[in-house]
Amino acid sequence: MFRSFIISSVRSLLKDRLNSVINLFGLSVGLACSVLIYLYVKNELTYDRFHLNYEHIYRVYTTNESKSDDHNNFNTTTSALLGPTMKASLPEVSRQVRMTQSACKVTLKDKKIKEEIGLFDSAFFEIFSFKPLKGSLHQALDDPNNLVLSEKTAKKYFGDSNPVGEQLQVKIADESNWYTIKAVIENPPPNSSITYSLIAPYENAFEFIPADLGKTWDASFGETYVLLHAGTDPGQASEKMAPVMKAALGDKYVEGDYEVHLQPMKELHFSKGGRSSGLVRTADIKYVYIISGVALLILLLASINFTTLSIGKSFSRAKEVGVRKVVGASRSQIIRQFLGESILMTFIGFLIALLTASYALPWFNDLSGVALEMEIEWTDLLAFVLFGILVGVLSGCYPALLISKFQSYRIIKGDFGSKLKKHNLRKGLVIVQYVIAIAFISITLLMLRQMKFLMNRDLGFEREQLIDVIFESDISKGLQYSAESSIAKGAKIRSEFERITGVSGVGFSTNKFDGNSWIRVGSAEKGEEEDMIMLSATFVDEHYIPTLEIELIAGRNFSGSVPADAKTAVIINEALAKKMAWEDPLKEQLPGRYEPHEIIGVVKNFNYETMHREIRPLYLTMNPELMFEAINSLNMTSLPSPNMYVKVEGGDVKNTLSRLEKVAHRLYPDESVEIEFVDESIQAQYEKERNLNKIITAATILAIVVSSLGLFGLSFLTLNARTKEIGIRKALGASFGGLLIHLFKDYLIIISISIIVALPIAYLFIQKWLQEFEFRITVMPRHFMLAIIISLSLSILTISYLAIKSAVQNPANSLRYE
Repeated sequence: MFRSFIISSVRSLLKDRLNSVINLFGLSVGLACSVLIYLYVKNELTYDRFHLNYEHIYRVYTTNESKSDDHNNFNTTTSALLGPTMKASLPEVSRQVRMTQSACKVTLKDKKIKEEIGLFDSAFFEIFSFKPLKGSLHQALDDPNNLVLSEKTAKKYFGDSNPVGEQLQVKIADESNWYTIKAVIENPPPNSSITYSLIAPYENAFEFIPADLGKTWDASFGETYVLLHAGTDPGQASEKMAPVMKAALGDKYVEGDYEVHLQPMKELHFSKGGRSSGLVRTADIKYVYIISGVALLILLLASINFTTLSIGKSFSRAKEVGVRKVVGASRSQIIRQFLGESILMTFIGFLIALLTASYALPWFNDLSGVALEMEIEWTDLLAFVLFGILVGVLSGCYPALLISKFQSYRIIKGDFGSKLKKHNLRKGLVIVQYVIAIAFISITLLMLRQMKFLMNRDLGFEREQLIDVIFESDISKGLQYSAESSIAKGAKIRSEFERITGVSGVGFSTNKFDGNSWIRVGSAEKGEEEDMIMLSATFVDEHYIPTLEIELIAGRNFSGSVPADAKTAVIINEALAKKMAWEDPLKEQLPGRYEPHEIIGVVKNFNYETMHREIRPLYLTMNPELMFEAINSLNMTSLPSPNMYVKVEGGDVKNTLSRLEKVAHRLYPDESVEIEFVDESIQAQYEKERNLNKIITAATILAIVVSSLGLFGLSFLTLNARTKEIGIRKALGASFGGLLIHLFKDYLIIISISIIVALPIAYLFIQKWLQEFEFRITVMPRHFMLAIIISLSLSILTISYLAIKSAVQNPANSLRYE
């Protein structure tokens, strides 16, 4: 019985090769897309779940209700005192670990290689489940001169030999020391929030952060994680910290000023809408939903395509079914035969899909910006098999039920053509296909328009031919010293850069245009902390504004010929003047307890941060002391460093870059210098949106291909069924043009209905997506015209070949065929 079923199914597939190939192609594409996105979604939703204690690990963060005007009220950078205090004060805390990251240099022979080093407390390996490959993790972080390497880093420096017991010379900040390698651990998996190349004890953080800052509650750097005992209520543990903080801060304590909270490790990856001030890279759960929806829609397209072609094919096999019924086959046997063929087709498509997905994975990784591997567990494979059976059953059940209910004598007489002509389900399914495809086309085009808008929008400064040369900062004596030394360093570098041929301007700042690194400060008079306004700030020189061509709308620029400017001068942006409702900002003072100063100018708003948010109040100053002596609150994600903004003339830019690099290394041979184009830094701020756009663009191409196949299949079957009608019309004198119009009419109605349904769906989706941006395009009806033209053109091209072939056919052959 089973052998007969297999033979019959294979014969059916081989008998109609074109239909089988179209069916298999569409189905395997849909399944391959589903497999890839399944791997992506699984990776995102299982972030950090590989830790054995992940349900009891929490990141500590603080909120500050008194600074409610600041957008960054979610602070994951904490005082170095917080972790030990929680461990000592709360019996619920089993372990605590402080962690931070820093750039370092590994000396290998005569080379200095820049690396990222993670600095963790000794309990790190007791809390997190990173497996040792060589050596032992026991007490690996107890000695400040110990070092742990990832497998990739160990191979980089020691090849295949065992590095345990060997030493590496590592420079952290200004101190270069020899570190003994205690262990090699596995590379962090793709779904790990914590990443590393080298790991050293937390004490090394005080190489670049003054030790005094580790003993105060006023400074925050790094993150704190705690492991709670099983059965502990994290909410109750957080509540117990209020009296602890009150006792620790003493007279400095303000109600609601330093509230401690616990964030579950399992929620870390989707923290605060995809943005965080912490060390870990976060994501937005909305994008997981969107990409999952894309996969389901592509699979739906493939399933509809499968069902549509199966319905049409079932009519071509109607006489076979009639004969089977005459010789005694029951309806249930016929249904099983059709469902079995559908499941067999799905199984073959699934095998092709797995092979396709494995080859397409590197391409998909490039699209999505992740590093997935084709690792499918047996539970995943079982889920795929069950899902494939479900798709096969759902796609094949309607054709099986439809053809099996026809009466034998009607089928053998051929009295079922009217069923084919009048049956509207297939047309409805094709409409659904084209609704999805047209919606994808519209969304893709509008996303591209928004990304083009972001890339071409006037940011308030001239970014073309602007290069950012970033030098290392000196943090050995504190943040203020770091800023002051950066300014002095910048003056020395500028004088050298200005001599280079091809350089037309050089300006200095302590911040780069990366979207999230600008210093946020708050200053308040005593007793007025609740009214404190958070301001962005940066330190610049007098060449910064003219080099970037930022427009001054009031007052003047800093001047080297005015000695007071280096001490008391401040320039603000329009947003700050508007926030304070100043009519004449040049007569006002910054809000807070700043030393006597003078606002000498107002610049037009420029986008110094990402365009996801509004332009926030900002001030520029040449004097770090003016800021650091006044602030009550400081929030920063990167240290002040010399950023030299170099304007180059059009021409031999490559040669100018080479000269800049040579001068930089001559001035500071032991430093790592980064050189990047500012417009590339700005584009990097929208990596998430670009990746989503790539995925939807790929989905659009797939949707167009699968939908076109569906329409082609429908046209092929329908026109074949109308061969006799076409022959009679030609015999009665119908013209070639008249026949084409008649044949196209039904399909144009299908496409028109699809367009009417798809455009509102696309509009609602793109409007929701655009809410992510403070600066965005306005969606107009004309923006959908290109999508309509593309849809109509593809539809006409898809059915033109078959329609023309049918219209030019000799009517005698058509009637003889019938």
